[in-house]
Amino acid sequence: MDIGKDHPKEEYKYNHNMDKYKQTANETINNARMESNYIMQSQENTIRDAPSVYGEKIPVHLDCPNCHENVLTKTKPHISNKQWIICLVMFVLGCDFCCLGPCYIPSCYDYDHLCSNCGFYIGSSK
Repeated sequence: MDIGKDHPKEEYKYNHNMDKYKQTANETINNARMESNYIMQSQENTIRDAPSVYGEKIPVHLDCPNCHENVLTKTKPHISNKQWIICLVMFVLGCDFCCLGPCYIPSCYDYDHLCSNCGFYIGSSK
């Protein structure tokens, strides 16, 4: 049985519906392409070099990677892991009262550099 010969109205409905589906599919594809182009264009990132504070125990001028301001960093000293290891070795060797001596040597401290504007951690000098 041939549908086209027996039922011309059904064949017309079938072709008409297929045209609608094709048109809707093409519109959806075009919209998706436009949206993907917009998303790709709007996601441009600026890559900046990370500021270097390696080895600096005093505040330094640099651009903060968080607030993008040129600031003088705040430094926060703390006891380094190396100092704690020396304390432990001295304690094991029997220097009970002298073992905390390395904790009081400021030249051995590690210094954290923080942004003076927003408080963002920038780096550490060891």
